[in-house]
Parts: sequence; C-alpha cells; structure tokens
Amino acid sequence: MFYTYIIYSKSKDKYYTGYTENLKFRLELHNSGGSRSTKSGSLWKIIYYEVYKTKSEAVKREYEIKKRKSRKYIEKLISKTQKVVPSIEVDGKSRRSRHIGQESLITELMALFLFILSLTTTNKSKGLRNSIFNLLFFQ
Repeated sequence: MFYTYIIYSKSKDKYYTGYTENLKFRLELHNSGGSRSTKSGSLWKIIYYEVYKTKSEAVKREYEIKKRKSRKYIEKLISKTQKVVPSIEVDGKSRRSRHIGQESLITELMALFLFILSLTTTNKSKGLRNSIFNLLFFQ
C-alpha cells in the first residue's frame, strides 16, 4: 500500500504534502530532520492520508494536491475528514484518514484483516478472525 499524506506543524503553522509506503517511518523522518523540506526541527503530525494500491497513484494524488497551491483546499480536505472519521492516536500521534473509492476501501479492510490476523492466536480468536474474514470478503 502507498499513501498520500498531509502533515502539519503547529509551531510553523505550515502543511506539507507527500507520499510514502510507510507512514510511521516517514513521519519519524520528517520529525528527525531527515527531510529537506521539513527539517526545521518543528514537530510534524499526520493530519490526513489517503491509501492507494500503487506508487504511481499516490504520486499522482500528491501532485494534484500540491498543484493547487492552496491552503484553503488542504483545510477543506481535512475538515471533510474530521466530520467523517474520528482522530486516531497511534504511538501518541494523531492520524486521520480519508478513503477514495471502493478499491481503497477494500485495501484498507484487507490491511485491517491482516492486522487482526497478527493479533489472534487462540482457537477462540481464530473463529472470530474467520467470521470477520467472511463478513469482509463474502458479503
């Protein structure tokens, strides 16, 4: 999976848009000064992301967002997400998501299933896992 994401620095009051295959690693890179565009030392938080199957789709979407050169457009994307998807705390960092189209939703559901699969090891949990799998993929 590939992601197009938007991060925000409260201290600089700036947004940055990019793409990656690993959101957590990329955020750590931004916050550690490993990215030329965001190495100012301020704290960046992921406030929005979209999920894509291919790198080219994610790069294309990043370009579409950057091409608008509009803070208003970015804030509109974020505000739509805030109404639909609650903030999720992962490793102390706030994350919001927005999914585009059915294929992205299926990709996210598969990722969720794989995550559940990694957590379930008992016979009882295997039954739950199988029920979730059937619900997600055969309904």
